[in-house]
Amino acid sequence: MLGFGPAARITAICCPTRMALLLLTAGCGLQSPPTPATTDSISDTIVTPSMSPTTILSPTENTPSPPVEASPVAPETTINLTFWTVEAVSSQADGEAGEAFGDGLRAFENAYPTASVSVVLKNDTGTGSVLGYLRTASQVAPSVLPDVVVLDTVGLAAAARAGTLVPLDELISPAIIDDMLPAARAAGTVDDQLMGIAFELDVEHLIYNTSKITGTPVTWSDVLSLTTPYVFPAKGRNGLVNDAFLIQYLALGGKLQDDEGNPMLDQQLLVSALDYYRQGSEVGVIPADVLEVGGTEDIWPAYVTAEVGVA
Repeated sequence: MLGFGPAARITAICCPTRMALLLLTAGCGLQSPPTPATTDSISDTIVTPSMSPTTILSPTENTPSPPVEASPVAPETTINLTFWTVEAVSSQADGEAGEAFGDGLRAFENAYPTASVSVVLKNDTGTGSVLGYLRTASQVAPSVLPDVVVLDTVGLAAAARAGTLVPLDELISPAIIDDMLPAARAAGTVDDQLMGIAFELDVEHLIYNTSKITGTPVTWSDVLSLTTPYVFPAKGRNGLVNDAFLIQYLALGGKLQDDEGNPMLDQQLLVSALDYYRQGSEVGVIPADVLEVGGTEDIWPAYVTAEVGVA
């Protein structure tokens, strides 16, 4: 069984001008030259110099006439894009993540030398977060809104309903949309519109020991019919509900927000999920000590030593 946790990082367009939209449509509205541009330095702000008008002097021999001035070359229009993100999704991220981000920006600007990308780091949460600045700027200074933002799924929904994001349904190639995993497409969808593209998902797996289980458990009911323990982090952390419970609640059709975007929980479905745990405890499949398990790393040692069959 494969379930997707509620957390995801989303890339969305927050566009005060039409220029940024052209960049992300098919063909990007920009023509790639035969030779790539170079950048002076790469940090969190990458700037590609645009071409300037040039004057060509062509002196001739055997003539007293002055040099002929050629027609100046028309400058290319530079598109300046602002990208709000967090440290974990930037060139300052640790290890390969930071390298991949920097490489991606270099590749983009080499392909489209008339575009420059300014990367601005914001906090993950709080008043200094991407969402916090979006809410403030959209009210008092909409002209400073970025062209592209990185948000989690909760922030994406809030920003979309505040009107600061541009729907992507007509901007992204249908082939890309069709190629998305259903969970990735759902993560970027708000009110039946594709508002962002998921590039990072927290994925939870249920694994089982084939020496203890002969058939693959494909439903939660199958798990209850096993003769080996199923363990999972039921304690949660810092008073927050655990992912395992949320997965089961969502699988039952539960929602975390109502139609107006307000937090909500379906009481009947909550009872159904909790009743599943009661049944598992009564048949001996779910041991009581899962209530002391706070994270998946705590159950891994028990699984690899074959103390349990499902985790």
